[in-house]
Amino acid sequence: MVEKLQHVNGRVWIYPHDPDPDAVRASVSVIADDRGSVVIDAGNSPAHAREIQRAIADQGLPVPRWLVYTHHHWDHTWGACEWDDVEVVAHGQVSLGHSGEGHARARQPQPLRRKPA
Repeated sequence: MVEKLQHVNGRVWIYPHDPDPDAVRASVSVIADDRGSVVIDAGNSPAHAREIQRAIADQGLPVPRWLVYTHHHWDHTWGACEWDDVEVVAHGQVSLGHSGEGHARARQPQPLRRKPA
């Protein structure tokens, strides 16, 4: 499968997962905004993250400013070390590195901002 950033609708793009179950390569989504793009999950490796960054640039999308972790599994977060100058957004219970997974330059995630009840 040739992976590439695909336009879904409006400001939403997706870098699709690899359907090969042995590849363990999750999808990464991008929400493009004039203030900067939001990247949903970091990619399963630094190389995967660099591929996604090139695809974002090739499409002329705004430079990413936010990186959202859906959860802590390595195939969603290991590429974080390649996302410089982004604010990481994640649930407060997301713990990086607790299972030996590498996140050399990733910032500690911040709790989501909650609306008053």
